[in-house]
Amino acid sequence: MRTILPAIWLEICQHKAGPLIDKVNKIICSSGTRGLPAWRTAPTASVLRDAGLPSGGTALEHARIRFALRLRTLDAAHPLVRRLEAPPLPWQRATKLRCVDALVPRAEADTGPIALFTRLQDRSYRRKDERTAAEHFNAWWSQLGRDTITVFSDGTEQYKDGAKLVGYGYAVYRGQTLARTGSGAINSISHVFDAER
Repeated sequence: MRTILPAIWLEICQHKAGPLIDKVNKIICSSGTRGLPAWRTAPTASVLRDAGLPSGGTALEHARIRFALRLRTLDAAHPLVRRLEAPPLPWQRATKLRCVDALVPRAEADTGPIALFTRLQDRSYRRKDERTAAEHFNAWWSQLGRDTITVFSDGTEQYKDGAKLVGYGYAVYRGQTLARTGSGAINSISHVFDAER
C-alpha cells in the first residue's frame, strides 16, 4: 500500500486534477482547524502555518520524493527494482515509476566493508597479552591514511547514591589527528554492553 499510494498521487498531479488536490487541501486544513483555536473563516495559509501542516500539493510532492528515496533502498530482488533495470522499449514513453526514479540521483556502489572490520575479525591478537595487543593496534593505526576516519566509543553504567547513571563518550580521529570528542548521558533504563567478543 505504501508503494502504491505515492504513484496514485503522482498520477493525480500529472493529470492536473486540481479539484482533487483542493479536496486534499480542504481535508488537511479542516484537521488543522480542529486542533487549533481558529475560526472556519481563518485563511488556509495561516491555519496550515500555525498547525505545522503542509498544503495538499506539498504533501503529495513529499510523498513522491519519499517513494523515490524508498526505491533507492530496495533489495535487488524486489519486483520494482527489476522493472527499473529492464531496458525500456524504444517506442515506450517513460513510465511513472521511471519518472519517480529519476527524482533522486543514483549513488556509487558500496565499496564493501571498511578495513577496520576485517582487522577485527582476525582473532589472533586477542590471544596475546595486553601489551602485545596494544603494540599491534598502534602499528595498525599508524599505517592508516590521513583521510581515514576512526571512531572510538565507550559507555559507562554505574550506581551513585542509589541512582543508576548511564553515559557514553566518543573520540573521532582523522588519520592520527583528533577531530572531535564528546560525551553525554542516556536515560536510566538503558544498558551498556561491550561489543567485544
